[in-house]
Amino acid sequence: MMEFSVLAVFAHPDDESLSAGGMLASRAAAGARVGVVTATWGADSQRASELADALSVLGAGEPRMLGYGDYRRPTESAPDCSCHTPVLNARRKGIRYRASG
Repeated sequence: MMEFSVLAVFAHPDDESLSAGGMLASRAAAGARVGVVTATWGADSQRASELADALSVLGAGEPRMLGYGDYRRPTESAPDCSCHTPVLNARRKGIRYRASG
């Protein structure tokens, strides 16, 4: 059996459950290492524990929250964030990614 990993990137907490929860859970159940990155909100926000609970059910490991501001909650964003930095850094390191859509 081939070992594989899934890394899913979403804008907000809940997006992973609403749009790809079934796929993430099925891949985790099949033995994949599954990770989820959420662009908005921070690890110390109210949404972090909700996300952790959802990822536990999906088998997707620990939450990774980048802390960017959500337009409704700009005070919870990390200071001096640049939205393009993670993707650009990943490309420089040779990490391949495919955007959905």
